[in-house]
Amino acid sequence: MRYLISKNCHNSPGAKNNHFALDNVSVNSAELIQAIIAHDNSAIQNILSRNISNHQLKQIFRYALINSKPDLVKLCITQNVSVNGLLPFGKKYVVPLDIAQINADPQIIKYLIEAGADQQASDRHQAAGGAV
Repeated sequence: MRYLISKNCHNSPGAKNNHFALDNVSVNSAELIQAIIAHDNSAIQNILSRNISNHQLKQIFRYALINSKPDLVKLCITQNVSVNGLLPFGKKYVVPLDIAQINADPQIIKYLIEAGADQQASDRHQAAGGAV
């Protein structure tokens, strides 16, 4: 409901500066989860342009990696998501580069490496026994 009200205010003919006000509204976790479940990439891109928490950014990043969404991965990287941070994947935690390699998406792998993803971080994590 809040999204519809915000969208209607944003699209009104006389409201040209409402985009700034909408960008600074915090993202409701339910809104984020709903967009992820619906695989609504345009809603997720809208959410990325707003004031989101680090945890929410990691959720979007994980979704984009698992579902091979290069555009969303690139947006997350521009939002300064940690490309070497551990993400839940199955029953263990892995680095984003491992997820991208499992999905074999060369474009995402390229974005991660350009952003400083470190394969050795994965190797160190595996050597430590996969502990978080």
